[in-house]
Amino acid sequence: MKALESPDTWREAGAVNLIPVVETLSFQQIMQLVCACIGASHQAALAAKIVFCCEAGWNRQPIEDIPPEVFVFRLVDEAGVASASFVSVFKNRAGHFVQAFLEYPVLTGGRKTNAIATWEEAEREQVWGDFDQRCMLSYTSPAYVALELMRPLMEPLNDLTKDEEVRRRFFKYLGWNTGVSWSQRDIAGSFEPGTLSTRGLTFPLIRKTFLQLMLRVVGSVESLRTHAGHAGTGVLLSHYLNSPDVKRELEQSTRFFQNAVQSLIVSDVGGPLQLVMSEEDQEWFYNLARISGVASAVGYDVSTPVAGPPALVFDFTDEQVRGLLAVGMSLDAEEKTANPRRWALVGVPLRGFIKAIVTNLKAAGASRLLKRIGEELATDVREGRVALPPLSLSGGYK
Repeated sequence: MKALESPDTWREAGAVNLIPVVETLSFQQIMQLVCACIGASHQAALAAKIVFCCEAGWNRQPIEDIPPEVFVFRLVDEAGVASASFVSVFKNRAGHFVQAFLEYPVLTGGRKTNAIATWEEAEREQVWGDFDQRCMLSYTSPAYVALELMRPLMEPLNDLTKDEEVRRRFFKYLGWNTGVSWSQRDIAGSFEPGTLSTRGLTFPLIRKTFLQLMLRVVGSVESLRTHAGHAGTGVLLSHYLNSPDVKRELEQSTRFFQNAVQSLIVSDVGGPLQLVMSEEDQEWFYNLARISGVASAVGYDVSTPVAGPPALVFDFTDEQVRGLLAVGMSLDAEEKTANPRRWALVGVPLRGFIKAIVTNLKAAGASRLLKRIGEELATDVREGRVALPPLSLSGGYK
């Protein structure tokens, strides 16, 4: 122990980057270095988890539930990583192919096709745990590099514990006073000094930041759901997309939607209605309508793929005007009980769109047309011959 108190002893052994800046090492510092020479330390395992969380956006629990065989299968340029329950579903779906998936170092050709198809089938099955995750990692990604660096540090630790709860996980660490363990929560208290010691830094905060940044990439809450691993979007809106800047962006989008709708004009009664906007603004308007889930309701043809945003066209037939007024009546009926956020993002833009068209129709001398169709619609609704279109604005996002 006397020899190990000297930092020079450790430098000669090659542990240069691990040595504290002191003249004499304490007993605790010596034991931490000894453990680091055997396998993953507490800080090393925690740092790798943080890198993985920053790139994949997983919660802490599914990261800690990654099994010892960390890569489910490898392709030429990427590898599949998943938490335990998803891996179990994947293996059950793979059947007799599973051994080939696990044994071959790189899957190509038919094996690659089968592996990807099985992976997608397991995703659709959705019978794994509530907190489980899965992703494909590129070999050039920081998360993959971190996992590869940690693998030789994890393997020796299985020989130092009989705890099956520890052995069935990839991430584990060796502490001089704790033995081999796996659960890690505190980030700030584990790293001093430096950015990671920032008070309040947690895995939930990293995940929340990841999802807010990813929202800007994918463009919609529904698209973000798959990245978050959620069955619905309700949790995303209430827990992850509730920061002031995200709320402000949503409100700005709503105002833009209203302003764009109010710029509508009609050349003559019975002719098609189109947006009078630049091509760039037209693309913004189309994207916003699509993201808000009301593209088809406001006149965009979204049934077939097109190159660039399609033009908005509203034909003034009796049938289409009747449908427009029916949406207006549905808005009147649901406004009092509507969810505030859903009303702001869907109800307000639809209301602005309807007002813009009605205003242009009246200016073109179509007041009698509107009155006639409106009265007929109201009678049909009152007598139960037709039902108003359901807008589902009173509930949370699903």
